[in-house]
Amino acid sequence: MKKNTVFPRLGVSACVWRDGRVLIVERAKPPLVGFWSLPGGSVEPGETVLDGAVRELQEETGIVAALDHLVGLFDVIRRDEAGVLSAHFVVACYAGLWTGGEAIAASDASRVLWAEERDLASLAFTPCVPEAIAQARDILGIR
Repeated sequence: MKKNTVFPRLGVSACVWRDGRVLIVERAKPPLVGFWSLPGGSVEPGETVLDGAVRELQEETGIVAALDHLVGLFDVIRRDEAGVLSAHFVVACYAGLWTGGEAIAASDASRVLWAEERDLASLAFTPCVPEAIAQARDILGIR
């Protein structure tokens, strides 16, 4: 029996709020092109998880935020049609409030949006994002 050689990779995301709206990005690169997500990506070697979240947020959107709260760890596990593991990411999601910058789509994002809660239900998200947004909203006391 062939042993699977896919190892979990560490990713980060940033759930940023401004005036009761959350910053989301539309993915421009595979996998899940066209789906909405939180700004984020992979942690680079030698980089802290929080520094990775801050960097990815700035690279993808031009936004700066005080990412003061760890929302949680989210497993994103993908399998092919035969059920064989093809990818496993553990994403550390941080939440905080916008401190500067104007949102622009850059890096891996094709669009950015400051979304109101009522808009979220009509959008297609990457795995775990709606849960992360809800948890971040509760942690930050956003109403």
